[in-house]
Amino acid sequence: MEYKLKTIIYHSDNEFRNFKKIFILVNQNTSSSAEIFALSLKMNLDNVLIVGSKTFGKDVGQTTIVDKQYKFILNFTTFHWNVNGYTTKDMVIKYSEFEF
Repeated sequence: MEYKLKTIIYHSDNEFRNFKKIFILVNQNTSSSAEIFALSLKMNLDNVLIVGSKTFGKDVGQTTIVDKQYKFILNFTTFHWNVNGYTTKDMVIKYSEFEF
């Protein structure tokens, strides 16, 4: 994840499961961290297929401030995320490549 003043890179360790095929189901209600998860798997593994429709496309993180005394809520966009330089706008969604 890239913040204004720093970049954080996450890596997995050697203790992981090896799946033959991973299907990730998405639709227009898939957003934010779910999109990061789906895109991260797709960009870093060869056996991932994203199935569904276009996702929400929320490639930002937000900070929310709630003031109960004055009864208002402020949402600030605090960062934009990407996976290996790609965002959800770059995600390729495939419907079904299989016969059922």
